[in-house]
Amino acid sequence: MAHQKRSKRAFAAFMALTLIAVWLTSMLFSTAVYADDEKDGTINGVDDLVGKTIGVQLGTTGDTFATDYEKDGSAKIERYNKAADAVQALKQHKVDCVIIDEQPALSFTAVNDDIKILEEEFAVEEYALCVKKGNSELLAKINAALKKFKDDGTIAKINKR
Repeated sequence: MAHQKRSKRAFAAFMALTLIAVWLTSMLFSTAVYADDEKDGTINGVDDLVGKTIGVQLGTTGDTFATDYEKDGSAKIERYNKAADAVQALKQHKVDCVIIDEQPALSFTAVNDDIKILEEEFAVEEYALCVKKGNSELLAKINAALKKFKDDGTIAKINKR
């Protein structure tokens, strides 16, 4: 997506592109479509991360959020190319917890009864569509469609899947 944005070939994109300040400087975003909770695995709460080893998928927002713990020296971060590798490290006790998005976490916990998702949210992310900066007309059309889908319950039905 970033390559297409730079080459000016993309009109819009929809993906798990978290609304973070750096993206706001180069793209316009629609209203939020979906909020995804990031949660960790075997720790009892976010306050328990101090002194722990946290597994993350390299380059994800979980990596970004966990880096704050690494920068202040309160936790060690182990980065993996795939979320499945981070979960495997958790199962092998190489890390104390894994920070990943809720939907992949649900998939992993469905087939691994020895790991769990905490009830406490680590962070809430909002997902949205983005369009090229300056393309306000397309953004208005997307936002109108999103409002219609939110009002008629379509988005809620999709989020339940």
